[in-house]
Amino acid sequence: GPGHPSLYTYQVTLLGDAGILDVYRLKAGIRTVKATEKQLLLNGKPVYLKGVNRHEDSDLRGKGFDSTLLVRDYNLMDWMNVNAFRTSHYPYDEQWLNIADERGYLVIDETPAVGMWEAQVFNPKTLQHHKNVLEEMYLRDKNHPSVIMWSMANEPASDIPQAGPYFEKVFQHMRSLDQTRPLTFVSCKDYDTDHAMQYTDVIA
Repeated sequence: GPGHPSLYTYQVTLLGDAGILDVYRLKAGIRTVKATEKQLLLNGKPVYLKGVNRHEDSDLRGKGFDSTLLVRDYNLMDWMNVNAFRTSHYPYDEQWLNIADERGYLVIDETPAVGMWEAQVFNPKTLQHHKNVLEEMYLRDKNHPSVIMWSMANEPASDIPQAGPYFEKVFQHMRSLDQTRPLTFVSCKDYDTDHAMQYTDVIA
C-alpha cells in the first residue's frame, strides 16, 4: 500500500560459452487498482489520495530533471504527508518513478498533451501523435507499481464538440494498451458542457 511497498527484484541473466555475459535486474511490485462509482481501490481497499501536481522546474536551475531537487521535493512531500502526485504535464525522468516505487508513492502519469485549446487541434495528425506518446509512456512506465492511473491530457478545450470523438479514440487506444489502471484527464470545463468527461474513469 502507499508508504509501505513490497518490491520484488526480477533478474534476467544472459549466458554464453564463456559464462555470464550480462545481467538485467528490474524492481517491480504486484498490486491492483480499481475505480468504482464512489471510491478508488488499491488492492481492494479504499485509498484517499493526498496529492500534488509537480513541475520539473526551479527558480535556481531552470526546467528539466535535477537529482538534487528530486531529493528535496520528495522530502517536502514526506513532510506535507503527501502520498500521491501527478506528473504535470509530461512523463518525468524514470528516476522519479523508481523512488516512488521504493517509497510507496502513488503516481498519476500524464502524457504531454497540453495547450489543446483550439478546435483545429483535434485533427487526425494530432490524434496519431497523441496515440504515439501514449504508447511510449505506457511501454516505459507499465512495470512501475507506483503508477496507478494514466492521465490523457491537461485542461484541453473539451467543451468544443470536436473534442468528444477525438478523446473517445484517445481513451479507446489507451484501454487497448492497459486494462489494469483507471484513466483520467484534467478538465477545466463544466461537467455539463464537457464532451470528453464521459470517457474517463476518474473525474479530475
